[in-house]
Amino acid sequence: MNDVMAIKVTCSGEACIVKGQNSTLLDFCEKHIGFPEFVHPKRLPHPFAIAVDEIGLYKDLPMNPIGSWLYQTDIHGHPIVGDLLILKDVMTGSGPDISGLDDVDVATLSAFLKKFGIESIKEDD
Repeated sequence: MNDVMAIKVTCSGEACIVKGQNSTLLDFCEKHIGFPEFVHPKRLPHPFAIAVDEIGLYKDLPMNPIGSWLYQTDIHGHPIVGDLLILKDVMTGSGPDISGLDDVDVATLSAFLKKFGIESIKEDD
């Protein structure tokens, strides 16, 4: 268990920093989005990835326009639904993995998300 930080992007196009203390990545994701599926959208810069609710379509969650654009829904027709978490690909001694963000990642992603009209990313209370 460790501290986890991610950027949550909602279906309404808002973004906030979410944090979890003494949490596994799985528990953190379940708390914020549901059971996670990790995807690597081609329009999201490397080394970032997103976590989405694996059964969001079955839950009839609304489409996430930012996530769907990142995932290239306009090309293949499969939308991203529900809120999403932006996380990071890392290499560990055991191989590739997903981890939380650090402050530099948040600054990089803040600049990237301005393309979508997200001028500031607040910290979730």
